[in-house]
Amino acid sequence: MSNKLYYVAHAQDAFLKPLTPELFDLFTTSKDNQAKIQAFRRGADKDKSKNLVHLFYFQGVKHEEKYAAYLSECAAKKVKARGSRNEEFMLPTAWLMIDIDHEECPYDLWQEIRTRLEAQELLSHMIFAHITPSGKGLRLVMERLPEMMLMPFEDAKCAWLERIAPGKVSDSACSDYARGSFCPLKEEILYIDRDRFFSPPLLPEGAVKAVVEKRVVQQVTQPALPSEGQRRTFPDHYEGTPYKQIIERLIPQLDGSVNEGGRHQLIMGLAVNLRYICDNNPEWLAQIIPTFGIEEAEFHRVLHDMCAQERYPYLPRKLRAAIEGTEVVVEPVWEMPRMPEVLPPALSLLVKNTPERMQAAVAMAAFPALGTHLHEVYFRYADNKCYEPAFLNLLIAPQASGKSAVDVPIDFIMSDITKVDECDRQAENEWREKVSSMGSNKEKPSRPKHLCIQRLSPNTTNAAFVRRLKEAGGRTLYIKINELEQLQGLSGMSAQKGAENELIKITYDRTLYGQERVGIDSVSEQVILRLNWNASTTPVMAQKFFTLNALMDGTISRITCCTIPVDEDDWGEEIPVFGTYDADFEGQLQPSIQALCEARGTYTCTPAIEWAGRTQRLLIQHAKEMNNKVLADYVKRGVRSGFNRAMLLYIIQGCQWTEEVEAFASWSVEYDLWVKWNVFHDKFVKATEMDFTLLQRRNADVYENLPTEFTKNMLQTLRQGVPSKTVDEQLRQWKRRSRITYDADRDVYIKSCKNIINLTA
Repeated sequence: MSNKLYYVAHAQDAFLKPLTPELFDLFTTSKDNQAKIQAFRRGADKDKSKNLVHLFYFQGVKHEEKYAAYLSECAAKKVKARGSRNEEFMLPTAWLMIDIDHEECPYDLWQEIRTRLEAQELLSHMIFAHITPSGKGLRLVMERLPEMMLMPFEDAKCAWLERIAPGKVSDSACSDYARGSFCPLKEEILYIDRDRFFSPPLLPEGAVKAVVEKRVVQQVTQPALPSEGQRRTFPDHYEGTPYKQIIERLIPQLDGSVNEGGRHQLIMGLAVNLRYICDNNPEWLAQIIPTFGIEEAEFHRVLHDMCAQERYPYLPRKLRAAIEGTEVVVEPVWEMPRMPEVLPPALSLLVKNTPERMQAAVAMAAFPALGTHLHEVYFRYADNKCYEPAFLNLLIAPQASGKSAVDVPIDFIMSDITKVDECDRQAENEWREKVSSMGSNKEKPSRPKHLCIQRLSPNTTNAAFVRRLKEAGGRTLYIKINELEQLQGLSGMSAQKGAENELIKITYDRTLYGQERVGIDSVSEQVILRLNWNASTTPVMAQKFFTLNALMDGTISRITCCTIPVDEDDWGEEIPVFGTYDADFEGQLQPSIQALCEARGTYTCTPAIEWAGRTQRLLIQHAKEMNNKVLADYVKRGVRSGFNRAMLLYIIQGCQWTEEVEAFASWSVEYDLWVKWNVFHDKFVKATEMDFTLLQRRNADVYENLPTEFTKNMLQTLRQGVPSKTVDEQLRQWKRRSRITYDADRDVYIKSCKNIINLTA
């Protein structure tokens, strides 16, 4: 097999990709790479910044044939495939990666090493040298000397260091051929042999067997509890801070006690945190963590168990605080915002017959139905752009909490539209019955013109949905659904995970939607998706329905959420009492509906625009206090949705901006964010600490990891767990972009020679 140098896009990328000279130059000179390394050195999100840097692989290369066979096997068994960044799918090279840490002046050390190499006429065995991302380390890539061919990695590195840097030690974490090296800055590359750099030679087969067997023997024969003389010595500080001091700061933050009964819990807490700065090495942890009187065998078992747990690409908050010597940021308590006592008249009317604990939900849920009456109406926002308002409301409340309280007010709001719909439905049904009763040779009457059915049934198919959009002539449709899953059926892609997310985004953005069909009688239309909807679900189902990716791709931020609070001490002995909805109620509501129906054109309200600017600044500051970047991102779209609600009330009130409208708008934005924060809290916290550009890069990683020729089953195996487009849709997209061709005779897909690589990945 041909020798190639490989890379991965970041520390969590599991797929090796060939590193070309062009990509190498791009990565080492990119401003993005420089920003991440500088952020790491400043200590700002240091682990996250470092783990987003590209990694190069010098000690191992991908075994293309073996991995392709593995993918075929997984596809046949219909099991999820692992990534290729694994020794099982790699071959060791004849190169060694030496990492010398904790050097205040790495450039001076390099000058000493180069002088020794030249004096011993060994410079020709140097491949690459650079300063590490920390700025206080030196990375060397050396070619094995003939006498080193049968040595395990660690022994060979020690042999090199004895020749060129006596007294120095290499980072033990670099002792396997699946270990990567972080991409350096171009100006910190001290030496590179470009003629050989991109074609690492493989370790001879005989040498591979000897090296691997020796390493296995060393691991197997090593005593489970080495004596003091046999234990390796690890650094006793992390970036200048002694581990002893870090542990002293960490202990008060952990559950458990140094006394009998809490010692196991304390050791587990220390180990699960400290492993992030000890290379996940239980032997290193055993050197720095006290046993607190636990038996040594049990102590080592606990450390091994903790190191076997899943890790994330960022430092735990408690550990970060212990390293920096700061207090752990305690998340402030966010109490549910209380709805203003004085509401705009239209909302006051809508909630007056509702028990108090359900009034907030009714007030928020009324807007999709109210907004359906707007036609050819646009609002000028604070960014000076004009937007057509969309209202998507999700009521998230526990089972039997009274979610149906919103139904009757919505029915009254939609009563005028419902009456018109009934007439049009009747005309449509009469036409359908007439057509079905006629013989096949009879000339059938055309479908009635000017049908405009705005209120949809929850079981509407995608074809019927597109036809309703077309026949509405630019008017907004409305649907009320009891469960979010019904959105999948409306999208026409019920089997496709994530289809409803795309529908939500298109609906809010008011962009083109439709379907293409070749049949004469099939619906084939492309129209602006004008749809308002109400949906309801429970917190558990909402968390299950919306994945972590949906939290980050803008799906949830486009929805306005509300809830019905339930007192834990209230078991529901009392039946909630509602007011009376009658003709008098409908009459009082009619002027508001009439004002919305008569509205046309673009509306600009300077006080509303000023309110939007103030509110966004205020809530961004609140997000900072909550220490959550994702929440801050949600504020922006949340304020625009609140602006839409305020402008709708502005129209109802004869284009008058009042204190009641402003107070309600401010409350509604904070309330919406509070509901999302409480329902999706864990996802908010996790998303803030992780960089979700990793999720967006998975599609590119999957393409790069496929062999030149692959089957649909191979792609399906790699796509497991990736919340994005379906396999069929992904294949169609790649064909449109000329990234693949299809060989129908063999039923295989072939990657294009002009491999389009996402250089920003």
